[in-house]
Amino acid sequence: MKAEVLTLSDCDLAWLGSEWTSLEAQSCESFFGSWSWVGSWLDAVSDRSSLWLLRVTDAGQTLALAIFGKVPRSPVAVWLPRTLQLHETGRAVEDAVTVEHNGVLADPGIARPVWKAILTELNRHRRAWHRLRLSSVPEGAQAQALAASARAERLSVVERYSRPYYWVDLDAIRDAGEHYMDTLSRNTRYQIRRAYKAYGGVEALHVSQAQTLAEARHVFGELQRVHTQYWHGRGQPGAFGSEFATRFHDLVLQRAMQRGQLQLLTIASNEGNIGYLYNLVSAGRVMSYQSGFHYADDNKRKPGLVSHSLAIEHSLAQGHRLYDFLMGDSQYKRSLASHVGQMRWVEVRRPLLRFWIEDRLRAAKARLRWRWRWR
Repeated sequence: MKAEVLTLSDCDLAWLGSEWTSLEAQSCESFFGSWSWVGSWLDAVSDRSSLWLLRVTDAGQTLALAIFGKVPRSPVAVWLPRTLQLHETGRAVEDAVTVEHNGVLADPGIARPVWKAILTELNRHRRAWHRLRLSSVPEGAQAQALAASARAERLSVVERYSRPYYWVDLDAIRDAGEHYMDTLSRNTRYQIRRAYKAYGGVEALHVSQAQTLAEARHVFGELQRVHTQYWHGRGQPGAFGSEFATRFHDLVLQRAMQRGQLQLLTIASNEGNIGYLYNLVSAGRVMSYQSGFHYADDNKRKPGLVSHSLAIEHSLAQGHRLYDFLMGDSQYKRSLASHVGQMRWVEVRRPLLRFWIEDRLRAAKARLRWRWRWR
């Protein structure tokens, strides 16, 4: 097993798309690792010359693929460490679309030799980087393989921070012959039923899924409008506030719709639309990426709780395995989910004095902050 580094600007994207989709069919459980996401990202980024493709092969067969972005450095900040980021460019506007469940595209069963091959190859290009940054890596086999392989290459692994993500195990509900509502706490069931009643009762509620690209673009436009209006009211741009985000998501809609990987849902009552969900689907895993809700003055009307509970029932009926709320520690996620995990932000560092100094300065700053707090 060996790895090679290719510059993306020198790669034929048609060839890469063929390689990626072939490997994806065997190895990918996350939409963020699919060509629908990665190919759209590569089409949308401003400069592919700063991106490296890491390709791991054995006897000519592609076993793993990953893309690292070289983080831009200011000419006046040459002391900053050279950084490579997994499936990110290091440019804030382009990284704001937020990759989750991040990792190398490979069969989890060979994660350790794959990471060893990648790190061995990157060590041959050591002048190009001081550290690797990996955002939103879920706990599990790949994270463990990365840590073990880094140690074998005499590299250190530092976890910067972590965030929870919540999901519902739809297979477990289906296998137990239960109804989703029966798996929830008494208080959550009460909140949902009260909200259903406020919208006219469960018989007045329905979910519709966009079936064509034209329908998907229409629903996405409504979601984007409602989402942006909500966040502008709080002085923030929301998730769709840049030209890059608009271009990127239109490409995702085109690819995902064509490949059956999109759930763009409209949740409505007899009175009108309640909300919209932009869900991404891969290997039976439904990932709730963004939303837009019509909020009301009546606090019994909970559009988010109603929309997600109905979307979970919809996903159960479609035969999906998981309903993933993605990152964020919100009350509605805790109430509706059956499981919780952690996404981790990890740095792989070369053994350099600058990092030893940086760690001690950061520790000293934390001690000063703690002492000031308790003065």
